[in-house]
Amino acid sequence: MNATVILADDERLIRQSLVGLLEANGYDVRAGKNGEEALRLYRERRPDLLLLDVMMPKMNGYDVCGTIRQTDVETPVLFLTALDSDVDELKGLGVGADDYISKTASNEILLARIAAAVRRHRHEEPTGDFDFADWRVEPARQSMRRGAGDAVALREREVALLRWFAGHPGEVFTRDFLFAKFWGVSFDGNDSTLSIAILRLREKLGESAAGLKAVRGTGYVWRP
Repeated sequence: MNATVILADDERLIRQSLVGLLEANGYDVRAGKNGEEALRLYRERRPDLLLLDVMMPKMNGYDVCGTIRQTDVETPVLFLTALDSDVDELKGLGVGADDYISKTASNEILLARIAAAVRRHRHEEPTGDFDFADWRVEPARQSMRRGAGDAVALREREVALLRWFAGHPGEVFTRDFLFAKFWGVSFDGNDSTLSIAILRLREKLGESAAGLKAVRGTGYVWRP
């Protein structure tokens, strides 16, 4: 079943743009233009996530989140706002928000953060062994094996990357998306971090890495 997102922003064009983006990515979206509408929509149907602007009329995002947290500590609340100072972020987290995202963030980062919050809420993180090309990946052992050959050790993030690409064959993912999803936007790394990680993974995959391709100027894709 599609995840339900309640969105509230008092700027009509931003609200319409976000609704279009989320619906195009499979979310069931209910939108309001102020905090009171967001709270009413929440009470009518418990969502999988709320995406709130901070500065809204009739009830701001902080007040909406604070009211919800009085009785509900589980439903993810994300702030998407132009107020991006440390003080504003700490205030948002202080009233119980799960994440605080700047409106200058790319769509890929926004979608990655929303998807991660929904997965945690639904307890849908995938588990178990899976196949990648001709390798059998065993997350519990953090290793992979090809046929009767020796096991090749993997790092936790390498397992996560392989699972993601195996589950999305043919889809191109930007560097920003992959970095936000697997390292987090607060990770203190540089632009070469992802490239080095993919290079090491390719070395371990050997000839099976042929389908894990860089898309020039964009990111990476797995084409089995």
